[in-house]
Amino acid sequence: MKLLQFSISIFLLLLLHSCAETQVDNNVRVLILGRVVDGDSNPIENATIHVYTEADGLGASRVLLAEGISGTFGDFKITSLFGSNSRFYIEVTNGFEYANYTYTTNTSEYRPEDLTFNLQNVVLNKLSRFTYNITRESVAGTTLDFRFRYTDPFCREFFIDGELDAAQSYCFEERLTGRILSDDLPDAINREFATAFNSTIIFTYKINDGIEQEEVINVNLEDYDFSFSY
Repeated sequence: MKLLQFSISIFLLLLLHSCAETQVDNNVRVLILGRVVDGDSNPIENATIHVYTEADGLGASRVLLAEGISGTFGDFKITSLFGSNSRFYIEVTNGFEYANYTYTTNTSEYRPEDLTFNLQNVVLNKLSRFTYNITRESVAGTTLDFRFRYTDPFCREFFIDGELDAAQSYCFEERLTGRILSDDLPDAINREFATAFNSTIIFTYKINDGIEQEEVINVNLEDYDFSFSY
């Protein structure tokens, strides 16, 4: 019974916390500035910048503070409302053809002295959809152990007191995906993932107990189809 009462108390505390109201400081304005470029450092015009604040990550309302677009040379300068909350986001996007970027910090504990958030160069990678089909043409019992090593095109950076917190951030990280194909599942059909356009994927594989092989794939198409049989 005591355990049940304790569990209910914890639930109510979490519920109350999740109902925290998102604060907007109407008498404070901050400046959001930076420059949007692609993976080759070319400026991106008309990228969209949204500024949000949120009391917490447990269901509180997310409030749009400001929005704008990048100019001819990729630059942007936006005057925004400010909120003293645990979540403050700046999201930079450019449609479905590009990966997005997110700046996150806790503004309940941090406010820049000059009221400026300078993102400097924001890199949006052009996306490529990599679709692979692997089929078995050899006899039953043949196995394939394969992996793709590729670059995650997305970037989310978390800052504490104006300094990048690498532990909570991820930006263009190396990813691995793959599995072992056998009689239970001999094929991998129409599997896909997103990577950066003009990036390199390393495909490694081993048939049965043979020597591991490696193939370099240059992803130079927005929709790249890869087929392999064993």
